[in-house]
Amino acid sequence: MRRFKDINTLIDKLPDLAESPEQQDARIEALLKEHHALRQELGIVMQEAEQKLEEVHGCYDVLAQHSLAQAGKLGGGRP
Repeated sequence: MRRFKDINTLIDKLPDLAESPEQQDARIEALLKEHHALRQELGIVMQEAEQKLEEVHGCYDVLAQHSLAQAGKLGGGRP
């Protein structure tokens, strides 16, 4: 269902055939600028998400090491 909505949104953004070629070109140019701006913004968001994922992996690593160390201490005291 979402795909159909996305396709319809894209179709709505296409130039109208009643527009002059110059108007169509101007509209396409504006859409390209919007596309590039959104692509740049997405790149920034992706970098932030990758940094957060690295932080989560770091936290998980610390917790795993701590858990293993605790298990080693507990296991070492048993006969």
